[in-house]
Order: sequence, then C-alpha cells, then structure tokens
Amino acid sequence: MLLTHEIIQNIIKYKPQMMLQTDNMIINESIKFINISYEQEITIEILANHSNLSKSHFTKLFTDAIQVSPMVYLRTIRLQNAKKMLQTQELTVTEVAQQCSFNSTSYFTKIFKEHFLETPKEFMRRFG
Repeated sequence: MLLTHEIIQNIIKYKPQMMLQTDNMIINESIKFINISYEQEITIEILANHSNLSKSHFTKLFTDAIQVSPMVYLRTIRLQNAKKMLQTQELTVTEVAQQCSFNSTSYFTKIFKEHFLETPKEFMRRFG
C-alpha cells in the first residue's frame, strides 16, 4: 500500500505535508505515522497501540504537545493533502476523497467546505 502511494505521489509530482516536531519522541513518531499513513484507516486505538500507550494517556500527551486532538490533527492532514491533490487537477473529487480516506464524497465536501470555506469543486475551478 505504501509503495502504491509513493508511486502515485511521484506520478502526480505530489509532496506530502511537512511534519510538526515536538519535544516528545512518542508524539513525533505518531505525527510521522499520521503524515505517512493518512490515507489508511487510523483510529485512536491504532495510534495508542503504535505508541504503546493507553488511548486516554496517548490522547492527553498528543493534545498537550500540539494543542489539538489526534483525530483533529489527522483530519487536518487529510484535508491539507487533499487540497494539494486537488490543485494538480489529475484526480476527481471522489478519487481525492477516497485516497485521503474519507468515507464518502459528500462528507469530504462538507468537511472541506467547513475548513476552507469553499467546496472542493470551487477550489479546483480556481486552479483550472
């Protein structure tokens, strides 16, 4: 899956979002994991297990370190990467939503508009 993702990124000349750095190595690893694996299903359980912490302890450490919850950070990374993919005009809105692990195009459109104040199609038209 990661190899396929790298190949697609190379084909469309796409570069992933820069990663945050904190003073906490565990959180840095989680940030790296989210940035690399955002297109996969990621839950608090997966992140906590990846960090060898309980869900509540992991969530507290993560939130204290970067001032947002892990799931809000994940959604933000997915949206930022989706925005970059949409700029290339290589993929449809549905394809971008799927690649960024949004469960439906309508949900992706709703969240995208809430975050960027325009729909993905409106955003694409500005770059068309």
